Amino acid sequence: MKYYIIEDKGAMDSMEDAHCICELDKKLLVGLFDGHGGHEAARYAAGKFPEKMKEALNLFKPKDAFRRVFEQLSREIEKTTESGTTALAFLLNSESLIWANAGDSRLLIVN
Repeated sequence: MKYYIIEDKGAMDSMEDAHCICELDKKLLVGLFDGHGGHEAARYAAGKFPEKMKEALNLFKPKDAFRRVFEQLSREIEKTTESGTTALAFLLNSESLIWANAGDSRLLIVN
């Protein structure tokens, strides 16, 4: 599976966004985090998201795994930084696409 990443900081002085991409059992897991008020929350979320999702997917259906991991990351971020982040994530395999978002980030699918 091929994928590409394009980043643009826009009018901001520095990049506040972060992402993670990993393969889990022939599925592609992608997380995109749009930082608000700094990069700390987005980078924290991107760094922790893959392992937390891997653990959650062993216990829950994807929909519940996304919700639980988003909520867990939110609680952890609130304790560590004043910055915030939106979250957009998806799990893709040859048969399905499952996605979740928290905040104003959106997913655009192009074929």
